[in-house]
Amino acid sequence: MQNRIGQLEKLVVELMSNMQNPGTSPPNGIASVDSSNLDSDYSLVDYIQDPSQLDDRFGRISLGTSGTKYVENDHWSSILDGIAELKEYFENSDEPEPPRWGNIEDVPGPSVIFGKYKHATKQDILASLPSKLITDRVIANFFATVEYGPAVIIHGPTFLKEYERFWAKPANVSLMWLSILFSMMCISYQLQILITAANGQPPDEYLNLELQRQVQVCRESSTQALVLGHFTDCAPYTVEALLLHSYIEYFAAVETVIGPWAFFAFVIRIALRMGYHRDGSHSDQITVYQAEMRRRVWTIITQMDTMMSSQIGLPRMIKETMADTKEPSNLLDEDLFEEMTILPAPRPAPVVARVYGAVAKNRLLTVQCMISEITSSPWPSSYGEVMKLDKLLRDTYAGFPPALHVKPLDQCMFDDAGDIVRRGLLKLVYWKLTVLLHRRYLLQARTDSRFAYSRKMCLDAAVETLLMQQMLDQETHPGGRMYQDRWKLSSPLIKQEFLLATTVLCLDVDQDLKLEATSGKQHLVDVEARSRALEVLQVSLGIWSDRFYRATSEEAKKAIAAITLVLTKAGKLTTTSEGALLGSKISAGHIETNQATTATSSGDTANYAMPEAPDFSAFNDLNVDFNMDEWYLPYHGQHLDDILGTNGDMLEDVQMGWLHQK
Repeated sequence: MQNRIGQLEKLVVELMSNMQNPGTSPPNGIASVDSSNLDSDYSLVDYIQDPSQLDDRFGRISLGTSGTKYVENDHWSSILDGIAELKEYFENSDEPEPPRWGNIEDVPGPSVIFGKYKHATKQDILASLPSKLITDRVIANFFATVEYGPAVIIHGPTFLKEYERFWAKPANVSLMWLSILFSMMCISYQLQILITAANGQPPDEYLNLELQRQVQVCRESSTQALVLGHFTDCAPYTVEALLLHSYIEYFAAVETVIGPWAFFAFVIRIALRMGYHRDGSHSDQITVYQAEMRRRVWTIITQMDTMMSSQIGLPRMIKETMADTKEPSNLLDEDLFEEMTILPAPRPAPVVARVYGAVAKNRLLTVQCMISEITSSPWPSSYGEVMKLDKLLRDTYAGFPPALHVKPLDQCMFDDAGDIVRRGLLKLVYWKLTVLLHRRYLLQARTDSRFAYSRKMCLDAAVETLLMQQMLDQETHPGGRMYQDRWKLSSPLIKQEFLLATTVLCLDVDQDLKLEATSGKQHLVDVEARSRALEVLQVSLGIWSDRFYRATSEEAKKAIAAITLVLTKAGKLTTTSEGALLGSKISAGHIETNQATTATSSGDTANYAMPEAPDFSAFNDLNVDFNMDEWYLPYHGQHLDDILGTNGDMLEDVQMGWLHQK
């Protein structure tokens, strides 16, 4: 394992050096990485991309009265511009109505940036805290529910000691620690709302209102503590407080929004100011325990920077060359304590500590940054660099322990559903990076067989992504293995993986249909790839059209529009009503409603029961009424019973009255 890691580190150094010196020839032998897979009789290592043969490196910019927005060319919304009809439709429909906010409290976005908080003293903030009994329950729910992310940066045993000291003398607590406490409570409440909506009936109206109210109280108290503590002074726990608060803002965002990303710039700048980007081993003022916890925090910071930046289609803010902080060790919280003088050996591979999942994801995201360096660069790069990154990506994923690799469901009989979800999400990141790395050669490979490998890798990864979407959809419905973990798949970040795969396949099918209709270019048609793409897109349409998705996601509506258009053009989507096909309405700048549609297929998906035709009026109405009972079982709060060991009477108190006790 150490040899493999050493080889990867060496390759990373070579890649970073080569990216900084694009004129330098890559090391010899790299072309042989996958040359056997290429239909070529000569090396492609030094082949430089001809910009005229590839898609435009400029991304997508929208200039409107409500704002200017730019995304890089590898963002899914930019890729959709390759379909002319959709580009015209979205350009006409993307411009929102100018916002009309009655007061500052109604303005969406981070409360620290927009000043959405009342001025308060430390005593006022402490007074907003519920009783210890209620706080205990909410914090217990945080530790039992939250995985990775926020949980990685909080060392449970140390927090519990500080928590007891806090209740003994509340007035002595630091404002940064107080902000952390309120952020943990806020996240706990936010997840409670999310779990209730995803796994059960719509909650009791009174309980839901109380949960929403407590979210606002805790969010404001966390903000007040940050501001009153003057977070730019960089007191102890400032980075942790800001990082946890950023999760509050992210959970509060419905979809891809700029606010949480903009706020995260505060987190990064304060972390740099406090030296989190430099490994703690450089200073004898930083203890062994502190150095390891700082590594955990920096790991989450770089991870969130990469994921949020990718979500909005912009380069990440942190560069690999500015930091030397080591990866945190694969250790459990019980392995660490404040007085330790030496770090214990990492747990063996079969034991995957909570922090190691974050480390594994970060290794993939590090490769993603390298991929973005060449795919989003305005300057051409050699195909040899693409192949080196391809090898690095595959080797990085192969280097993960077996516990983090996807297995067929029938081999997961004794696995925890949460573990299955985590493995699947890690694989989705791998497939996304494969698509991003090879996508630019989709069209060129039709006429130049030297790039056939890139075309195959890109399409295979996109298809596998949508097959994973199908599996997760099946297993998160009532009766499925992952039904109780359904809420973990509601993150906008996860949706991005499916959007990217959907748009890439739609674009390739659209290009295939155009070639088929063009005289003299029929020999460039890829019938096999088109057939396979259409099969998975037909099933994916049913998933995107799920009433829950459609009613809450503007991005899902764009996915529906894209799939509908290409299925219609391919003759796989027909209408039973009079008039033109539904997909053709997109090119006219609008979408008709109430047209019954059916999918036809000669493949395996012919037996797939397509849902009732999507009501495309939802494209213009976010407040769609729907019956969640169709999918969700009643929610009884049993998980709190398991976590807190309460009896029936206390459980009822948790559900209906836990927020009122003082």
